[in-house]
Amino acid sequence: MTIFDGPMMAVVDGSTSSLTTLPHAALSAATLNLPLRIIHLFDEEKNPAFRGTATAVRRLEEAVAGLTSHEAVEVETVHPKRLLTYLLQRVSTETGIVALPHERRSWLSTLRFSNRHEQILQRTPLAVLLLGPDQAVRRLAHLLFPVDLSTRSNALFAETVALCAAHQATLHLLHLFGPDRPIRNAEEAARRAAASSPREMVAMDEQRLTAMAEQAEASGVVVARYTAEGRAHNGILQYAASQPIDLIVMASHGARNREDVLRGSTTIRVMQRSPVPVLALRSRPAE
Repeated sequence: MTIFDGPMMAVVDGSTSSLTTLPHAALSAATLNLPLRIIHLFDEEKNPAFRGTATAVRRLEEAVAGLTSHEAVEVETVHPKRLLTYLLQRVSTETGIVALPHERRSWLSTLRFSNRHEQILQRTPLAVLLLGPDQAVRRLAHLLFPVDLSTRSNALFAETVALCAAHQATLHLLHLFGPDRPIRNAEEAARRAAASSPREMVAMDEQRLTAMAEQAEASGVVVARYTAEGRAHNGILQYAASQPIDLIVMASHGARNREDVLRGSTTIRVMQRSPVPVLALRSRPAE
């Protein structure tokens, strides 16, 4: 079962910003051929602005009634503090994608309390689709997969290739040579440690990129392959802004050093600043 076999779970909390994002989540679900489920976060005791449950339900019903991409939409009400528990219970029987709007927080607030998309990535095996203002997956003609050359990303890469094949989309492979080091297993680390020079390590990376491109092409996918130097998050954002990218698919490895803890991992930085929707999935060691 892959992440594209389950529903698109759009999380809304009754706020204007989250309800405004709902049509974008519905359109994204339609583009990806996924059923739409709405998770309504509501705590009656702490939402006096809604003047009780009736008002909150009315606001949500009005938003759902305005959706045109889906005929039937399942709605479930969940207490905000039980969202992760609810998602983990769902994971036991199905996969899926959690669609979330951007959360606007100060740097200090984010440092003290991680954003909802970070919590879901860190604590569940579900994919997260972060939708900025007026962002939606309206088509799938060009997908960007940033390549970190870690075997932990292999499963998500295979799913991305299958998605491109199903939609006849061009797959953009982008690798940044720079200071951001991917998580490597013992075999990978030993092979690189045995390299006699930096040039040999670059050649190893190029061979891996070639193998990934050939894997995608064997599935009938057109591949555009690019390499550059610099910080990974900057390079990814610049590439997405300069190319007709419809969706960025990234494997999230979590925080790996002090900078990641303070400023966010590469995936989190891209998600928060990307000009296009970003779909992220927490990576796991290859079995």
